Amino acid sequence: MIQVILPYVGFMVLLLALGGLVARRRNAGPTEAFMISYMCILFAWPYYDARFWLPVIPLLIAYSELSVKRIRVPKSVVTIYCLVFVVFGLAAIAYSTRITFAGSRFPDRYGDGSLRPTYCAAFHSCPDAGNTKKVDAKVLHLIQEYN
Repeated sequence: MIQVILPYVGFMVLLLALGGLVARRRNAGPTEAFMISYMCILFAWPYYDARFWLPVIPLLIAYSELSVKRIRVPKSVVTIYCLVFVVFGLAAIAYSTRITFAGSRFPDRYGDGSLRPTYCAAFHSCPDAGNTKKVDAKVLHLIQEYN
């Protein structure tokens, strides 16, 4: 459900970061060159993975903060955003923790359920043994190989 608004939130953060980069254009240095180069590489990269952004998250935060200060966003808006960010972060951690400690219920808790029969076959953890006709042989092989 939240994936519908996620691109818009990402676009807003991108705009804020670009605004911060524009604010630093007169005093640009190696950090700004790195950030611009890194962003160009990520936008040209044909694959998608949010982990590619991890090395530059501190820079995105710093440039976004510069932009927020420059356009004078009211403090209440920033506070509400931070609170919502924390609430969603805690919800994500709670969901992840629930999956981590699922034990034998892992096939029922992880993902959208499409791989449940495969997990049941791999871990022999389902009382009903899952639907053996729906086991994905490739995924089962990968689980067994790297488990």
